[in-house]
Parts: sequence; structure tokens; C-alpha cells
Amino acid sequence: MENRKTIIFKLDGEVILEERCNLYLNQIDELKWNIALELGCTYDDIEVETIEVPIEMSDDVDISSIGMIFWKDTYFTPIVGTACSLEEGSDAWLDAKANGTLIDHIYFIKD
Repeated sequence: MENRKTIIFKLDGEVILEERCNLYLNQIDELKWNIALELGCTYDDIEVETIEVPIEMSDDVDISSIGMIFWKDTYFTPIVGTACSLEEGSDAWLDAKANGTLIDHIYFIKD
């Protein structure tokens, strides 16, 4: 499984900069020098922290040359969009949006 990297630059425990990409060591050093110059601190005052988060992959959906498909589908029919099982603006929709469960009601539409 692949990981997504976030490189965090801190000064006195406070986050100064977040980079959400892979950087070479010389790029990290260059950023540290630029931050130190900009903030008027020393190069060694800047702490660098790397956080790796696994990229979540769906167990059912895959990417192909014809678009997103359900890989368990017999005919590999492309997914053409998304829909929500709740009516937009309804009480149930508003409740789901407020408590963060709206994603549970979204599904893919096949051709």
C-alpha cells in the first residue's frame, strides 16, 4: 500500500509550513534556510517532521482506461456519477450533514 507524505516545518512547536508532497533532502534544507531567513531565526531552530498516512483504496472501485469501474462487475460498466439516497434539503439530509454521516448515503451511478 502506498503512503501519502506530509512534511511539517515547526518553530518552537508551532507549525510554520506544511508540504504535502515528497521532497528531496536538498529541497528540505532549502526550505529550512528560507524559513529561517524570513522569520529571523537560525537554521537549527526549525524542526522538520514527516508524517506518513496510508492512502485509502476502495475494495470495490478501480480505475481503468474507460474510467472508474466496479472491479467485481461482470461487464465492467463505467461509473458515470454519484447520487445521494436522501432528498437534498430534507430533515434527514440536514441531520446527516450536521452530524457528518452524509457520506454514508452517497453511492455511485453506473451507466
